[in-house]
Amino acid sequence: MDDATAAASDVKRYDPASAEESQTSPPAFGTVKGAMFFPPGTFATPPAPPPLAPRPRPPKGAIPAIREGAPDPDDKLPAHVERDPDHTVGRRKRGKKPATPEETVAAIDGEPAAKGPRPRDPGPSPVRAIGLRGGAFFLFDCMGQMREIGAQALGQGSPIAALFGGDVGMEWLRNRFPHYDREGVWTGGFNVRDCGHWLMGECVRKGLFDPDKLPIRGHGVWIAQGVIAVHTGNKVLFMTEPPEERAAGFRDRGALWPALAELTPPAPALSAELAQQVERMFTKWHWWHLGEEKVFTGLWSAGLLGAAINWRVHGLLVGPPGSGKSTLLELYAALSPLAMPVNDYTAAGVRQLLTGRAAPLILDEADEDPETMGRLQQVISLLRRASGGEGARVVRGTGDGKAIRSDFMSPAMLGSVLAPPLMPQDATRITKMELVRIPEGAPTLPIDAMMTWARNNAAALWGRAIDGIPRFRVNLSMMKAALLSHGCSPRLGDQLGTILAARAMMMEDEPLDARAAEEDALSVSWLMQTMDQAAEDGGPARCLSLLLASEAGLTEGGERPTFSELIARALQSPSDLAAQEMSNQARRKLVKHGIKLRGYPALDTRPESLLIARAHPALTKVFAGTLWAGGRWAEDMKHLAGASFPPDQISFATGIKHRVVAIPPEHFGGMVSDQPPPPAPPDCEDVAF
Repeated sequence: MDDATAAASDVKRYDPASAEESQTSPPAFGTVKGAMFFPPGTFATPPAPPPLAPRPRPPKGAIPAIREGAPDPDDKLPAHVERDPDHTVGRRKRGKKPATPEETVAAIDGEPAAKGPRPRDPGPSPVRAIGLRGGAFFLFDCMGQMREIGAQALGQGSPIAALFGGDVGMEWLRNRFPHYDREGVWTGGFNVRDCGHWLMGECVRKGLFDPDKLPIRGHGVWIAQGVIAVHTGNKVLFMTEPPEERAAGFRDRGALWPALAELTPPAPALSAELAQQVERMFTKWHWWHLGEEKVFTGLWSAGLLGAAINWRVHGLLVGPPGSGKSTLLELYAALSPLAMPVNDYTAAGVRQLLTGRAAPLILDEADEDPETMGRLQQVISLLRRASGGEGARVVRGTGDGKAIRSDFMSPAMLGSVLAPPLMPQDATRITKMELVRIPEGAPTLPIDAMMTWARNNAAALWGRAIDGIPRFRVNLSMMKAALLSHGCSPRLGDQLGTILAARAMMMEDEPLDARAAEEDALSVSWLMQTMDQAAEDGGPARCLSLLLASEAGLTEGGERPTFSELIARALQSPSDLAAQEMSNQARRKLVKHGIKLRGYPALDTRPESLLIARAHPALTKVFAGTLWAGGRWAEDMKHLAGASFPPDQISFATGIKHRVVAIPPEHFGGMVSDQPPPPAPPDCEDVAF
C-alpha cells in the first residue's frame, strides 16, 4: 500500500454537500465511491506549451515561380511546343485574382515542402486546343496528333495524362496545376479538375470547330493559300523563300496539319537523267500501243504532285496473266514514297483510307467480282469525284444520327485483267493502257535490281517533281493548247494535258515550247481517238446493247431468243401467212417485256422506232444488278442521238399504257425494214400521240 492510499484510509469520508453547508474547507483529500480527491495545488503542474504556428501555404491559384538557378523546363519541351515567357496563360479560381510569382515565392519560402521538388513555371502547354463541336473537344496532343475527347474524360486523370504523355508533359502538368494536400504541401501530382477545366476553356476560346472551313491536311503535297506544302507525317515543309519546316501538329494557313506516321521526306532534286532512267525501265514491258510507256511515265509523275495540281489523273493498266502487270505496279509503288498499294477493297474502305490524303493510291485486281456486282463501279465513281477542284466530298450518316464527312484528293492507278466498263464521264478521267503477254524467249527482267534502284532514288525523284511544279504549270498551258488544236475535247485536254505536262516536267530541265508540245500531242493521237470514242460509245450505247443482247425468255416454240432477234423477226417483210404469224408472235413477245415497234412521231412514219417503257417489271429484271437498275435505263438511253421522251403515254395492250423513251431506227443496225409492217396483233393496238 502506497502512502497516498494509507493516508486516505485514516480520514473520514468526504461529503461535498456537508462541506458546502458548513462553509468549511474539505479535508486534504478523501474518497467518494473509490475515487480520490486532492485539493488544488497538491501536486505541481507543468506549464502548457505555446500554440503551434500555422504552416505557410501558397495562395490558391498561384503560378509557382522558378527559383534562381533552377534549370529551365523549356529545355525538355519538344520542338513544336511554343514558349510562353510572359506567363500570359493564367488561372482564376473562385473569383480570386491569381497570385504573382513573387507572392508565391514569399508564401512558400517560410518552410520547404515536405514532398518532392517545388513547382516551377512550366512554360507553354505541349497540348494545344483546336476548338469544340457539340459535346466534343478537339486538341493537338503532346505528339501533335489530332484528338477528340469528351467532357467526362477531361475530368479524369488517365485521359489527361494520355494527352500530355511522357516525362515532359507530366512535368508540365505537375508544375502548371500542382496538387496540394490539406496541409498545403505539394504532393508532386497534378490537379485533375483544374487541368480539365483549363483545357475546356482553351477549346471554348478557340471557338467552334468547323471541318468545312478548316480542312485536315494529311500525307501528301498540297496548296495552302497559294504555297506548296509537303506533309511527310511528322513534319510539314512550306515551299516559301526561304523554305519553312515545322513540326506537324498545328493550325495555320486555313487548315489543320496533324502529326501522322513518319514517311521518307523528299530529297534534293537531281538531274533529268534520273527520271529518264525511270522511263527506260518502263519500256522493258510489252505495250499494246507504241508510246504507252510515255503515258504511264506521265501518270507516275503526276501522282508525285498529289493535290498541288488542279486536275488529278487516274490510270487503268490492263494486262492478261503473264504480262507483268502486278510487277509493274509494284515498281510504280517503289518509285513513289507516298504510294499506298492495296488489292482488296470497297468504296467505303477507299473513302476512309484517302480522307485527308493527297498521295497516289494503287488498286490492283480491279476486276468486277460476280458475287459483289457493282463494287468496282462504286470505287470508280469515287475516283471520278476526286479528279478536279476540291476533290471528293462525301457525307455519310451513322446509326446514332451523326454525319461523317470524307474529303480526299488522291490520284489512283488501277490494274485489272479485263478492262471494267467505263461510263462516258469516267472515260475522260481514267486513261487506259494495255500490256500484252510476255513473248516466249524474251529476256528476263532484273526485277530485284530495279526495285532496289527505285527505292534508293524515290526520294530524289520526288524532290525533282516538287521543285518542278512551276515548270509543270507552263507545260500544262502549252499542252492543252496543242491538244485542243487537234480537236480534243476540253475534259480530255485536262486529262492528257496533265499527263504529258507532268512527264515533260520530269524528263526536261526547261519548260516546253510550242513545237515540243505539238510533237507530244501527236505522239498520243491514237489515245485521243480511243478516249473520245469511249466517251461517245459509253453509257447510252452500252445500255441499249445490253438490252438487245439479253434473252427474252421462252417463246411458244421453246426457244430463248434475244431481244435483237425478236426485233429482227418483227421487222421482216412477211412473204406468207407463216412469216406474218412469226412476226406477230415476236411483236407480242416484245410488248410483254415493255418494248414496242411503231412509227414515231406519226404512226405511218417509216422505218419504225423502238419504244421502250420507262418503267416495266420485265425490264427491271433485265437491268437488275447493272448501272441502269431502278429505271435509269430510260434516263440514259434518251441521250442517244435522236432519242426523246414522247409527251403522252403509249398503249401497249388493251387498257395498258406506259411512258416510253423513243429510240430512232439508226441505232438498231441492219434490223430495220422499209416495208410496211404487218397488221398489229389484237393485243397491240396503237393510239396516236
